[in-house]
Amino acid sequence: MLTYLAWRDYTEICPKTRLLAERKVLSAARSLARCVARTQNWKRRSGDVRRNAPMRISASASASAAARGLLLLPLSLPPPLGSSMGAAPYFSTRIHHVPFRNKKRFISSSTTTTSSCSSQINEPLLVVVGGGAAGIYASIRAKTLAPQLNVLVIEKGKPLSKVKISGGGRCNVTNGHFLEAMRLTENYPRGNKELRGSFFNVHGPQDTMGWFSDHGVQLKTEDDGRVFPVSNSSASIVDCLLNEAKRVGVSLQTGKVVSSTSVVGNGKFLLTVEKRTIDFVEHLEATYVLVATGSSKQLITGLLDRCQLGHSIIDPMPSLFTFKIEDAQLASLSGVTFQRVKARLKLDNVGPMLVTHWGLSGPVILRLSAWGARELFRANYTGMLLVDFVPGIHIEEVKSILFHHKDQFAKHKASNSFPLELVW
Repeated sequence: MLTYLAWRDYTEICPKTRLLAERKVLSAARSLARCVARTQNWKRRSGDVRRNAPMRISASASASAAARGLLLLPLSLPPPLGSSMGAAPYFSTRIHHVPFRNKKRFISSSTTTTSSCSSQINEPLLVVVGGGAAGIYASIRAKTLAPQLNVLVIEKGKPLSKVKISGGGRCNVTNGHFLEAMRLTENYPRGNKELRGSFFNVHGPQDTMGWFSDHGVQLKTEDDGRVFPVSNSSASIVDCLLNEAKRVGVSLQTGKVVSSTSVVGNGKFLLTVEKRTIDFVEHLEATYVLVATGSSKQLITGLLDRCQLGHSIIDPMPSLFTFKIEDAQLASLSGVTFQRVKARLKLDNVGPMLVTHWGLSGPVILRLSAWGARELFRANYTGMLLVDFVPGIHIEEVKSILFHHKDQFAKHKASNSFPLELVW
């Protein structure tokens, strides 16, 4: 097997940089050797290995490479089991010169044109773009329903990172009060029409809760319908999903980004995968692609536009955010929680509210931001927020209660006395 290494002005690299580069080359070569060894074993079992095939570097190839500033390096790979020499499928890796911010330095930038270097090279491959809750769960489901399918999840950061911090670190799994499909869709700010079909009949909240219970995670439903793990720790959900993905055979690659995808002649998808930490580009051929990237407009557009499969993309915009309010009196109440208020901003919502050092938060505020996301975007995130701290009681009745309480406790400080009629 030959590996082509392109190094321009190799002799001009400083010793330290050369040593680091050589280590990267050796690491890449070892990884490639392992891939080829697995491929040889697979081909040997299928009877497609040519025994005693010689490995040569021709003089013409060497001369041609030298003219282009390339260094031809033969790698010694382990022969297939039961033979003294074996030929492996051909792989080529090209390491390019990459300009750096400082003086001349070099880094390995591999461009592999192989569709897959796994032992199941001819089997169908599903690539899931995004390692969040949707991507990980979908990969598990796909691998469970189709065990012969190779499933690969590509995530740019840490998998399930948002699941870990959701629900204040407890992870809000689903809602236990709206189990019927029609009632559940009514509580979606957007997309409720699209979800009215068979979507939740195929997999609804009860299915979600049943799946986690079957996999050892005990759940509880709180008064407002939110479902949390009994442990009150999101780690229970994260560990369950990752352990199950590993058990069923889902492959997970982190620190990589799928920058583009296109449809090739055989009807498959050609994905361009880039590594975040180094200048590394890989082309991967997949039978199926599942996009679970969240609301990144740039990423979604880059993945779907080139395919030209007829998708229509609605521009995403922020949702589920807190309100920033510059008010010194409000800032003095930072940390205070009101169990039941009525807030109005384009629409009304009732629920708990938390005063923070920058403004307001809590379930009632987050729901307002979700349901009014597009209106707030069009208004440049400015508006008038009305908060009723004693919902259900008319303003005149509130005044009457306060005046009566003042007359009854005239000598008490307002901070030490409050009418119980207004406490919810």
